[in-house]
Amino acid sequence: MTLLVNAIVCHKMSTTSNSGWYQKCLSTRSVPLKLLPDNPTSTECYALRIQSAEFNQGKTGQYRLHVHLYDTKYKQFFGRKFRGALRSVRSSRIEFQTEVFFHSTIRDERIILVVEISRKENNDELIEAWTVVPVFRNSQPITDYASNSTVPIQLKKYQLYNGSSKILYYVNALDTAPNLTKANGVIECTLQTHQRMTPALDFIPEFVLISNEHIPGLKTINGVSQLAFPTPADTFAAVLDNVSISFGMHADRIEWLLLELINREQCFQLNKPPNDPSVDKLQILERRLRVGVHNGFTFVEEPLCLYLTSKDEAASGSHSYRRRSRSLSRMTPNVRSEFDTFTVKNAIKLSKLCADEDFAIVFAIDYLVGVQKSESSVSNSRFIMVCWGAWCPYQNSTFSLSDSISVPLVGGPRPNADEVFCFRSLLRIRENEYEAFSDGRPRIILRFNFALVGSTDNRLLLQILSRSRAETSGRQTTPLPKPDIVVKPRKEVPVELEEESEEVITHPTPRYPVVDHIIEEPILTPYKDLSRRRTFSTFERRRETHVEADYTIESTSARIGVNQPIGHE
Repeated sequence: MTLLVNAIVCHKMSTTSNSGWYQKCLSTRSVPLKLLPDNPTSTECYALRIQSAEFNQGKTGQYRLHVHLYDTKYKQFFGRKFRGALRSVRSSRIEFQTEVFFHSTIRDERIILVVEISRKENNDELIEAWTVVPVFRNSQPITDYASNSTVPIQLKKYQLYNGSSKILYYVNALDTAPNLTKANGVIECTLQTHQRMTPALDFIPEFVLISNEHIPGLKTINGVSQLAFPTPADTFAAVLDNVSISFGMHADRIEWLLLELINREQCFQLNKPPNDPSVDKLQILERRLRVGVHNGFTFVEEPLCLYLTSKDEAASGSHSYRRRSRSLSRMTPNVRSEFDTFTVKNAIKLSKLCADEDFAIVFAIDYLVGVQKSESSVSNSRFIMVCWGAWCPYQNSTFSLSDSISVPLVGGPRPNADEVFCFRSLLRIRENEYEAFSDGRPRIILRFNFALVGSTDNRLLLQILSRSRAETSGRQTTPLPKPDIVVKPRKEVPVELEEESEEVITHPTPRYPVVDHIIEEPILTPYKDLSRRRTFSTFERRRETHVEADYTIESTSARIGVNQPIGHE
C-alpha cells in the first residue's frame, strides 16, 4: 500500500546548497563522440585491470596513471578520462593495482584505450611513457570480469613508447610513425567484459572511465569499487504539484527581448538587414517545462516534459498553437500583474530518488519558436533553453519535506546538466540591453510542493509517517518547520580530492600470471568509411498534434557552472 507523507508547510526560499551536486556534475563532463551509431541496440561493459609497469632502469619520484578513450577513425580523444593518484616510486617497478570501468555502445576496432604514465616535476606533469590497448578484436576472445574468482587472470605485457600519445593525431599505424621510439619498459594489464555491471547503467553515461569514484544511486562497499559488484540503492518516489513559473514584473520584456534577438540572428544568417520585411518573423509557439532526476553523472530516468499554461489559457480551456503562442505583452493587464504567470496543470511524479546528497531534481524551461504559416503548418522551428535550475531534496542525511519550494532559474553560458546552450543571463540583459529592466531585477522563479509517496524500504516510510503525525497531532494551525525528518543517513564516503581521485583497492590483490611476450599494436585504423551522419529536422523530430496540457509527454531531448545555491545569480 502506497503511503502518502504529508509535507510540512513552510513558505520560504530554497536555500539548500547544491554546490556538491554541481561540482560533481562539472567533474563528470565528457567530450562527446563525433559520430554515434545510428541505432545502438545494446551497450557492452568493460573492466580494465592495470597491475604495474616495469622499467629496465630504476625510477624515483611521483608518477600518475592516465587512461583515455581514442577514436582512430576521426582522430579524437573522447569521453571522460581517468586520472589516478600520485604514487611515490623508488624502484624499477611502479605498482598501480587499478581497475577502471566503462561501457560503450560501439563495438568496433576503431575504439582504443590510451594508457599514459606521467611524472611530476615541480608543478608540471610530463609524460614518461604511453601505450595503446584495443577495446574490441574480432579475432581474439575476451574473458569476463566475473570469472576472476574461479580462473586466474592472464595479464598481458604491452610495450611502452616514449614521447606523447598526441602523435596518434598524425599517424595511422605505430610501426610507420617517424621518430617513435620504444621505452625501456612494459605495462601489465588486461581488458575484460563485465556483464555484472548492467544494473549500474542507469547511473553512469557511456564513455566515462570510473575507478573508485562514488556513484550516487549505488550501494557503497568499503574498499571495493561500486562498479565491481554494483547494487542499486533504495529508491523513493515523490510528487511535485502546484508547479508554477513566475517571471515577475518583466515577463513581457523577457520574451520580447528573446524574440528580438533570435529574429535579428535569423536575418544575419540569411544575409539580410535587421527587420527586413521579406523575412518571416519567428514567434513563440510553445512553452515547456522539463523535469528530471540527476545524480551528478546523468539523468537516472527519462526527463518529463510538460506544457506550461498561462492563466488566461487555463480559464478559456484552449490549448491551440494560436492561443499558446500569444505574447505576454498582448495578454490582459490582470494576467501580466499576476505573480505566477505560468502553471503546470498536472502533478509530476518522480520515481527514482535516492537518499544521497548528490541527487538533484533539475528543471529547464524550453521555448519552441518558429514561423507559423497556418493552424497546422509550422516552419523554421527549433527549441531554445531559456533557463534552468536544480534543487537537492536530500541534505544533511534528511529529506526536506516542505511546501512552497522556490528555485531561481538562471541562464547564460554556465554548463548545465543537458550540455546545451542556454539563453543569456537575465542580469546581463539588465545591464546591457536598452535599459529595459532599469526599474527592477528580472528573475524567473519556479515554485512547487514536494512530498514523498513511496519507497522500496517500507520501514523508512513508516518512520517518516509516525513522526510527522506526532508532530502535527493536537494542533489547530500548521506548525512552523521542525528539524528535517531523518530518513536514512548514508555512510560517510571520504571526499576525494583532485590529487586523490583514485585509491588503491584495499582487499588483497594476488599476483596474476603474466603473458611472457610483449604486445605491440602496429595497426590503429583498419577501418571502412562509416555510414552517413544522421540529420534531424528540429521540428520533424516531434510531430504531435494539439496535446492537452493535462497529459505528460516524453522529452525528445532527454540528454540534457559555482554559486550557492544553484540558481542564484
